[in-house]
Amino acid sequence: MRERTAKLNLILEGSNDGVWVWYLDEDRVEFSRRWLEMIDCAVPEDACPEFWFDLVHPRDLVRLRTAIAAHLDGLEPFVNVEFRIRHANGTYRWMLCRGLANRDPQGLVHLLAGTQSDVTALRCVDTASGLPNERSFRETIEDLIAQESGAVVALLAFNRLGDLVEALDSQGVEQLRSETRQRLLRALPVRTMLAQLPGNQFGVVFAPGEHNPEAALRAVCRAFDQPTRLGGAMFHWLGLSIGVMDLGAHRVAGAAGSSRSSSPSLRLVPVNCVVSRRWPACATRTASGYRLAYSYR
Repeated sequence: MRERTAKLNLILEGSNDGVWVWYLDEDRVEFSRRWLEMIDCAVPEDACPEFWFDLVHPRDLVRLRTAIAAHLDGLEPFVNVEFRIRHANGTYRWMLCRGLANRDPQGLVHLLAGTQSDVTALRCVDTASGLPNERSFRETIEDLIAQESGAVVALLAFNRLGDLVEALDSQGVEQLRSETRQRLLRALPVRTMLAQLPGNQFGVVFAPGEHNPEAALRAVCRAFDQPTRLGGAMFHWLGLSIGVMDLGAHRVAGAAGSSRSSSPSLRLVPVNCVVSRRWPACATRTASGYRLAYSYR
């Protein structure tokens, strides 16, 4: 038995998964060291299930509870569910949770155990660029609106960049995209979220009170003043379009027209207008490219 346990522990350590064991009769849950390391968390000596559930994202808690209940009731052969869990730094990580109940001869469950894998990179990272993807961008905005945050969001689009990408070979395209990402990352504050969106667009999220969005976006514009070399030729950047929205102001405007609390969904709508030189207190401003709009369900 000891040899078998040692082998199992070795396999689990090698898989980089966390392990959890729920003793239902005692209403107690044990977590492995790796499980705690995933979220940089210290667990109470006698952790109850609510300790776990309190860390789960509010919009994912029902899904996790439902998956566990379906397995305990015999409706599903095992637990298999993805959800977000809060890291100690305040962000959320996506986890894949798998589990299996240990039933006695009468079919009663006294123990439920399983593993937890961090799948954030699979769900929220653009594989080509390594930046947060559109899913991560949307989820971040939804969380900030739910918190009634005063964060500012910007969309960046390079006019006719798609046409240029089609005219380059694969090496030139990768060089162009890499240069674009690097210039954006150098221009933006370190803690600002830069996301890769479809169609050679980028999303930026400025956390409330941390940065001056107007100054940062002006720095972005200056970063593309200088040409770059592609395939032996100097390339001058096409026009950069920037759309801006104050999420706090838009959250208030949306809530005023609705008598119920709703989850906002982000839409990108083509428009043509000119970005204002004055920073708006509460308005949507875009340049030729895209407008941020929210619909409340």
